[in-house]
Amino acid sequence: EFDLVSRVGINLISIMPSATSDSMCGVGPNEDAYYYPTPESLENAYQTGNCNVKILLLSHPNNPLGICYPKKVLRDILIWAESRSVHIISDEIYGGSCYSESKNTGENFTSMLTVASEHRKSTCSDELSVIDTSNFLGIGPYVHLVYGLSKDLTLSGLRVGVAYTENKDLALPMSKLNDLCQVSSQTQVLLENLFTRRVDEDGNDIHDVGSCHNGTAASTSKNYYWDEYFLMMSRKRLSNRSCRLQNCLTNYQIPFLKPDSAMFIWMDLSKFLPQELASSSSERALYLELINVYGLLLTPGLSMKMTRPGYFRFVFTAANEDEFELSLIRLSRFATTCTKMH
Repeated sequence: EFDLVSRVGINLISIMPSATSDSMCGVGPNEDAYYYPTPESLENAYQTGNCNVKILLLSHPNNPLGICYPKKVLRDILIWAESRSVHIISDEIYGGSCYSESKNTGENFTSMLTVASEHRKSTCSDELSVIDTSNFLGIGPYVHLVYGLSKDLTLSGLRVGVAYTENKDLALPMSKLNDLCQVSSQTQVLLENLFTRRVDEDGNDIHDVGSCHNGTAASTSKNYYWDEYFLMMSRKRLSNRSCRLQNCLTNYQIPFLKPDSAMFIWMDLSKFLPQELASSSSERALYLELINVYGLLLTPGLSMKMTRPGYFRFVFTAANEDEFELSLIRLSRFATTCTKMH
């Protein structure tokens, strides 16, 4: 919000998911569909915003939920945005960190660019048939993507990002702006070396890639580009930690949204809220108790536009192995102690 509101002056309108309605009980492992943006929730936000809505910001995979949106949901979002001439900016910075298929749809991550390209081909086939689409995806002027290397590849210090658009009115000023904030030559060389680097099944450098294709002993070992190998190993590690945290939450009957992406879990601690305090104050009190008494730093839901108190984001990668194990022990102690008190 600092960049968009304080610096640019954009008015942000939150889209309220159906999981926050009073008719729903707490979030559970099988209720992620209640968080999906729908044409109804989008239209409601559009009508109640009291401003000229121009952009829909989409976090996909979603932060803080840790889930991907199914293709049908993305398609519904796209069709609604087209009907209102609203631009979609799809932030897919966690797109390479999808470590399991959705339990409801069996899908892996699908980019909004793929959905937009398929949709446009099916609805504007005559228009696209006379245009050379070999150099672009054919997504139209209303869909845009942003991505960076800081999450999937943990290269936040390089400050490298990507924007993709086929809207010439946006592409031209963005290219001119880039003249003032280019990625340094040293960083570009570093990234070129990283993305052309080859490694074997154990992550060791393959210095003579040509030997892998000439019938030598090296050809018996599968080789990868560095980023392919890194993401493959990263997804395995994400899945491992996610499963261990889910098992801990399940053991102590703490409801959570079953994740399939990124590095966090959205969980419901509302049963541990101090009942004598007002809703926002009770979440703040629980947040401070988790820090000061149990040594757990979790992101409170109200700070991330959740309308009901008691929901927290648990980031499970911001620690080494010993620290992660310690966090599970502390979470277990919190759950055991507070369950007895309630």
